[in-house]
Amino acid sequence: MSNSEKRPLIRRHIGLEELLQLATPGELVAIGEILLDKAHDRLLGDDSARQRLAQCFEAGELYKVVDEIAFEIRALGSVSLASLLRRGEPVSYDEVVRDVASELKAEFSKTDSTSAIEEKVLAKLVEKLAEQAESAKAESQAGSGSWLGRARLNKSFSAVLGPLGKLGMGTAGGGLLSGALGSVAAVGSVAAAGMLAALPLTAVGAVSAGVWAFNNKKRPELEGLTTIVVHIARIRAGVVAADHEDFDNRLRACL
Repeated sequence: MSNSEKRPLIRRHIGLEELLQLATPGELVAIGEILLDKAHDRLLGDDSARQRLAQCFEAGELYKVVDEIAFEIRALGSVSLASLLRRGEPVSYDEVVRDVASELKAEFSKTDSTSAIEEKVLAKLVEKLAEQAESAKAESQAGSGSWLGRARLNKSFSAVLGPLGKLGMGTAGGGLLSGALGSVAAVGSVAAAGMLAALPLTAVGAVSAGVWAFNNKKRPELEGLTTIVVHIARIRAGVVAADHEDFDNRLRACL
């Protein structure tokens, strides 16, 4: 039952390319849409990877260009001035995650793994959404600026709650999510990862959009990068959960 050199027992720390190979077609499409969005142009690298990505996106064959998807994620994270000093080589995915975490003011150390920082990004997103909800509620109740408060509250959650409504959860489901944000943020990164991993795929992008909606737009790529990090963290959480279930099944079979 020990970890194998070829395949870890619990694949928590596998690299970006391997994670993308384990993604569902829907998850690859969601990431591909961000990378191909003109609002998320990147500076480094030639257009060959993007052209192959676009062709396979149209053909519904994104599984053929996993390496190109990984390259484009790293290239999108290389738009800062510091990364231009790397002689055209995009930053690593670990640096992308650390950059997103820094912009979100999530606390992490140099020794934290990529997966650990992903969880902290998720926790910070939930925390910021909870803060926005509390701030909007206070403004609405105060009377002055009540319209702005309602607008902010609706903008933060409407995109997230919309997919829930399509699933039949409606207002009740929205209320549960809104009320859960504060408690999940207080519990920590693991609970946040679990909550966001359970969200419908169509709602994932709305989480980061709600956070960045009122932030400085000097780095417009951050919303796309944050959403991609959430998608990757969501894929990783699914892989880890499946590995734990497989381990439990094998353990019970030995008893």
